[in-house]
Amino acid sequence: MRIPLSIGDEPSAISIIQESQTDPYKAVAEFVENAIDAGARNCLITRKKSKGQHGLIIRDDGPGFIANDQGIPDFQRVATHICDSIKKRLSEQQRSSVQGQFGIGILGFAAIGRTLQIRSKSSAAEVALFFLERGTAEGEIREGEKDSSFTRGSEVHIWPIHKEVQARLTAPKIAKYLGEELRDRIKQSQINVIVNDPHSKKSIKVVPKQFEGERLRQFDKVKTQSGTNVHFHLYIVNRGEAGAVYLSRGGTKIVDDITALPEFDIDPWDRGLLEGYIEYKGLNISPATRKGILPDDAFTAFVKACRGIEPNLKKTLDDVERKRKETANPELVRKIQKTFREIMKEVGEEYDWFDAPRSGPIPKESPSHGGRKKGYLLSSGPLQEVRILPKIGQVRPHETKRFQARAIDPKGAVIPIGVTYSWTLDELIGTLKPSGNEAVFTAGGLEDQTKLHVSANLHGITAEAEAVVLILEHVNPDSGVSLNLVPNHDPRGSWRSRFLKEIQQLQYNTAHPDYLVVSKKGEGRIFRYIGQLVARHLVLHNFKGQGEEEVMERLLEILAKIERQI
Repeated sequence: MRIPLSIGDEPSAISIIQESQTDPYKAVAEFVENAIDAGARNCLITRKKSKGQHGLIIRDDGPGFIANDQGIPDFQRVATHICDSIKKRLSEQQRSSVQGQFGIGILGFAAIGRTLQIRSKSSAAEVALFFLERGTAEGEIREGEKDSSFTRGSEVHIWPIHKEVQARLTAPKIAKYLGEELRDRIKQSQINVIVNDPHSKKSIKVVPKQFEGERLRQFDKVKTQSGTNVHFHLYIVNRGEAGAVYLSRGGTKIVDDITALPEFDIDPWDRGLLEGYIEYKGLNISPATRKGILPDDAFTAFVKACRGIEPNLKKTLDDVERKRKETANPELVRKIQKTFREIMKEVGEEYDWFDAPRSGPIPKESPSHGGRKKGYLLSSGPLQEVRILPKIGQVRPHETKRFQARAIDPKGAVIPIGVTYSWTLDELIGTLKPSGNEAVFTAGGLEDQTKLHVSANLHGITAEAEAVVLILEHVNPDSGVSLNLVPNHDPRGSWRSRFLKEIQQLQYNTAHPDYLVVSKKGEGRIFRYIGQLVARHLVLHNFKGQGEEEVMERLLEILAKIERQI
């Protein structure tokens, strides 16, 4: 015999559902989503303070709650149809832009405060009111009120906010959460959401979260067996950061970090190199918390679709990790520069820093006059080579650096016209705006290093050149020690390091067996190893040809000073 299940104690059931709402941020997002579902263009969230207590007001300019036959917002239905959302009765096309489906979002206020008041105006002249208190299973519909300032829409007023969550529900924190949680819903609906706190005099516009890394556009979408696409919005995180990929359904975040699901706590998702999100509308989510996924056929199809891109995704991340291992760490460069700056102070006039004047910085380019350097010869070609100035560009995070290319003929004269230039960056750690023979580099927010390339073409003849771009928090070109460390992965080369005098560049071979050994033992060992290579070149620069005994004594002197600095 089959027996239909039913609720034996409805008030208790409603109380259980209400108490399951434990995330105040999610509750705020739920009310904002209701405004988006209603087609509102503006939503204002205000944190209110009165008599030592705090409240939250969420107001939108949508059409208000669905009206009854008298044109009054139908709060009667709201109160008597918990778990029976009217949104479920929409057509498939209408449902595509609507997120709610469970009819329990109104109970989420309990995670924020003690009482809920809803004011709404539909077609009737009066503003309808509805009240609900935490811990009760009874709502109250009050007589309408006249309010000329309330022309249309809905207003949710939660009072007072629980003391335990007051510090969490500040204007900056709410704005940040909504920008991440409702990123795509806000972008797609173009709703204007403002979080206002008159007490702290803060008014913040909610801005959908922007991902700063490089977008992996080769991973776009995969069709599941049901015909629904899984959309991948994946980015490589910037160096030094750890990323997370969240799961989205209909533009709303439902899993903060995909590795929280056992099926994705594996390579490549757990490397921390990825950020962004995966969107799949077919997923079914937990009704109570609207977080987490039901382990059904839709989820199985989703996992299978993701498995399909994992081999190529692993290969892509392998390439990123390899490239980053072969690129100098800007922080390491800065530490080595600081160490040798102190050493150069100690050794005084006995040493000079490679091609720099004694106790002075590496020479810089002379200033230009009228767009060209005084004394330059001009030529119409043919093209022999192209040069980038400066060869080593230092720039602070978020600041700009201008680079200039010069086309040179066989006699060393500059070719001012007729040459076409093409500029590229090795690694996207900033943006590049080319304009003819000049390019302006705008640095990203982190210390890093990349190479800038230019290709010049004149009458079918092409020449190429490169420069190094260093993003450093502390740019100090007059320190007397401006060292450009560049890794060079040369498995066939037996050299450990080499100094290129013309561009003041010290390269070290990341494929050399000695480097491979120290690279496995931490940054401290790498620092000591590279410091020894710099010491070797510094001593040879100053004392080459003065006999083995002198050179060895000087080398030991610098190595000892490095150890003292460590």
